[in-house]
Amino acid sequence: MNCSSLEARPPHRTISTATTFGAILVFSSYVACPRPTLGGNEALRLYQEINGVGFFIFFGLALLLLSIFRAKLALDNLEVPVGCVIVEDQAVIASGRNQPTQTRNATSHAEMEAIDKLLEQWQKIGLTMGEIYLKFSQCTLYVTCEPCIMCAAALSIIGIKEVFYGCANDKFGGCGSILSLHNCSSGKRTRFD
Repeated sequence: MNCSSLEARPPHRTISTATTFGAILVFSSYVACPRPTLGGNEALRLYQEINGVGFFIFFGLALLLLSIFRAKLALDNLEVPVGCVIVEDQAVIASGRNQPTQTRNATSHAEMEAIDKLLEQWQKIGLTMGEIYLKFSQCTLYVTCEPCIMCAAALSIIGIKEVFYGCANDKFGGCGSILSLHNCSSGKRTRFD
């Protein structure tokens, strides 16, 4: 291959993503960077284009990347770059990003924003608090950084099924780094990975 043919090809970038269990997976950018509107059907279509990658790992990484897109929006607005998505039945149903400076509200973290969007949406369609609690218990949250103590407590209280985060938060982490709020004896426990 000569240099001119290399230059004519589109650049092939790879993204290396470390998961919380320590494995490093490398995907080409067209696979690892889906549009931010990724839903369940589109994720299945993308998965079918790839051979040899388990659905759970691919889908989880795609959702963490969607969270990174939300974190980038926060960073672009001079906020701490944290973003999240909430998933139900393999479809993104809410997303959030940090914006406490912009909103002048110290509780306006990514997780709280996503929770508030869902609460508002579900209350508008007339769900009772019991039905809302049941729906949250079927949801999974993907977030770029370990939820802070406030957000971890909120996630545990609403009973969200699982939380996956991209990195530990050694200053404010509520899922094992500083406190382990998911292990508190409040009945149902949320699984944090």
